Amino acid sequence: MRIKDVIYKNEIYEHVAFITVGFISGLICCLYATVFSKCEQLAIRLYNDNPTLNLLLCPILLLVSYLMVRQLSPGASGSGIPQVIVCISKKHDKLLESFLGLRVLLTKLISSLLGIFSGAAIGREAPLFKFRHQLVIWLLTFLKKVAFN
Repeated sequence: MRIKDVIYKNEIYEHVAFITVGFISGLICCLYATVFSKCEQLAIRLYNDNPTLNLLLCPILLLVSYLMVRQLSPGASGSGIPQVIVCISKKHDKLLESFLGLRVLLTKLISSLLGIFSGAAIGREAPLFKFRHQLVIWLLTFLKKVAFN
């Protein structure tokens, strides 16, 4: 086998890996955006039917969302864009897990949905940016193990 053939084979694997990662991360982000919208709609319907529930439930859910981030995963706070930029720079590989680990992503997901359900103004783009970046890292790592070994 010639070196040229090996290089070409690796390029094909890379293209397939990037297309696969893009497709899977797109599907997961669409699922999150759908859940996000459904949560908004459910909260509006619930609070319109029972305004008193709004006074009781909103502060409690906001507090739970805040404490969840504060206690479980402080790396889940904020938009996540600065953390992703730091992780992309590869100067701080040790920070990757504290900014983009599974605990951080699950905390970010649940706390943002609790926040939306409580009526907080949360944009879905920044959490999606963080999810997408972590998904790309996980999927490329997995595909490298499968395709190149």
